Formats: sequence, C-alpha cells, structure tokens
Amino acid sequence: MALKEYLGSIINPNDKNSRKTLEVAAQFLAEYGREVIDTPEKREEYFRVYYDMIPLEESLQNAREGANEARRQSVELRPRLNKASCEERNQLRQQISQAHRDYAHFNNEIRRITTFIRNKNIEQDNDLQQDWRNLVLLRGLRSIRYEVSDAEKLYPILLFRVYYPYEGKIYDLGDVEVRFNPDFDIGSADIAQRVRKTTPRSWGSRYPYYTYGDDSFCFGSLNAEIHDLIGERRFVEALIRMDHCFHSIREEHFKDIPNCFKEAEANDEAIGALNAYLTERGLI
Repeated sequence: MALKEYLGSIINPNDKNSRKTLEVAAQFLAEYGREVIDTPEKREEYFRVYYDMIPLEESLQNAREGANEARRQSVELRPRLNKASCEERNQLRQQISQAHRDYAHFNNEIRRITTFIRNKNIEQDNDLQQDWRNLVLLRGLRSIRYEVSDAEKLYPILLFRVYYPYEGKIYDLGDVEVRFNPDFDIGSADIAQRVRKTTPRSWGSRYPYYTYGDDSFCFGSLNAEIHDLIGERRFVEALIRMDHCFHSIREEHFKDIPNCFKEAEANDEAIGALNAYLTERGLI
C-alpha cells in the first residue's frame, strides 16, 4: 500500500484529532530508520567536541566580556528611565530586562567553564546533560557526525529530515544539514544547507522553500538570533530555533505546498510500523 492510500484510510477531515494524527505520523516517518543517536558513547563524543571546538580559556574570556558588557548596558540605561516618555520607558525596561538576562546567561557560562576547568568532569555538567537531552529530541534528526576544521578541531554536523502535514497528506521537504564549522564566519549562510532537494527544477520561487539559490536555508527574522547563539557556543539553543524554522511554513504560502514539494513516500515496512505506532498511541 502506498503512503498516500494509507493516510487516506485513517485520516478523517471531520475528526478534530486528524491534525494531531497527521503531525505524529509525519514526525514518526521523518525519524523512521534513522541511526541510533542517544547512546553513552555518542553523548560523550559530543561533549568532548563541544568543549574542544573553542579553547576553554578563550570561551571564558568571551563570557567575562559578555557579562561586563551586559552589566555596562544595564548601568547606563537605568538613569534614563526618569527622563523618558511612557513609550520610551517601556522600551528601556525591556532593554534593561534583556541586559539582566544576558548578564545571568554569561555568569552561568562562566560558572560552567570554570567548574569544568577545575574538575575536568563533563558528566557533572548538568546544563550540558540537559543540552544533550534537548538535542536528541529535535524533530527529524537523522544523524550526528563530525569533521575536522582548518585548525584541526572536530565540529558537529547534524542531518535533519523534514516532513510537513497539510490537508490530509504528508509532504517531503527534503533534508537539511547543519554544520557548526568554526571556519565559517559568524552569520555565514553555509551553516544550514538543503542536501536532499524535493522541489522540482521548474520551481523558481523561494517560498515556501525558504532557501537561497545556493541551497542555504533562510531563517528570516530569526537569522541574527540564531547566529548570535552560535557565536556564543549555545549550539542546542540555536538548533531548537533552526528546527522550528525547518518545520514552519507561513500561512500565506500554504497554497503553494502541493506545487513546491512532493508527497512523502514510505515502503510497506515503514507503513506497518507507523500503523502500529499510531494504534499504540490511541490515535487510530
């Protein structure tokens, strides 16, 4: 049975749970057959690479400079509150709150790096352990591998498969590869690239493909935030935002989905596994 026929047999457009069923099915199929990622060996490898990509002393200095800058901004902004208009005061409060959040983040990073330098014990880094848990739960993550930068530092490469549910069908948005190569300039579009393309050659629009002509992914309004997080070595936080972009299509572009992307395909084994999974979850 083809996936299209199977979905047609289980999806009832009038059922309020049909959207959830389709979303769960899309996520299951995107992850079906992926390599085993969450193992102690792969977790430890990720930890080693994470701490070795940027020298700890350099990271500690960057965190201290960030904390000092956030504190400076907070001190400079606060006296302006009394002289500001109501609208300006609200903006200043938001800027001060952001400075406080930045200061807290950098102080936390200082604590993490200092503790690691002192103890050399990755397993005691609770924040990094949480990073790993968040990493392996990212939608559509297929694999994590590593390559070597010009400075002979290992860096992670993560592969995502993206399926999108729409009007009772699942569309294949292809694969995106994220490369945290330290050789790239901050802000480089090469960080995320579509490496398996499912858009016909005749499709000439960036929407809803959200990709430039060189196949680099466009993160829109989140671009600056994502690259700032990468620059601060907050890779998983950056990936969470990337993953959101990979799986998001703006409402005004919905109508173009059937013309832009192919419907997802699955063999009988995958469909059988999907049917068992949805049944176990009580969705069908």
